[in-house]
Amino acid sequence: MSPLYLESACAVGRGLRQEHDAVSWARTLGPGLASVFALSLGAGAALVGPPAHADEPMSAEIIAVQIRDQGYACEDPVSAVRDRQLSRPDEADWVLHCKNATYRVRLIPDMAADVKRLD
Repeated sequence: MSPLYLESACAVGRGLRQEHDAVSWARTLGPGLASVFALSLGAGAALVGPPAHADEPMSAEIIAVQIRDQGYACEDPVSAVRDRQLSRPDEADWVLHCKNATYRVRLIPDMAADVKRLD
């Protein structure tokens, strides 16, 4: 047998042993402690909360900053409404209403936004 084969076989054996050790550890906790552990994981997830939704009031200001950086005038952003029909999985389309203009903005990760003035 080659040394590489023996080394691979030993690595697989270690992985199985580690998996077995984790299962043994969970069994030694017993159902009571295992439940507490599972609940604490759930509570931790509840503290983190769901991801921020794109329809938050802060969205208008954030999008306005983006288009201003690209040279567009947006005085006092009033609202930003996501256009779910035009949006794509990695590209969010918004209609941004500013005091002086309205824009359709497509936000594309790691690229400049695609901006079109609507009025």
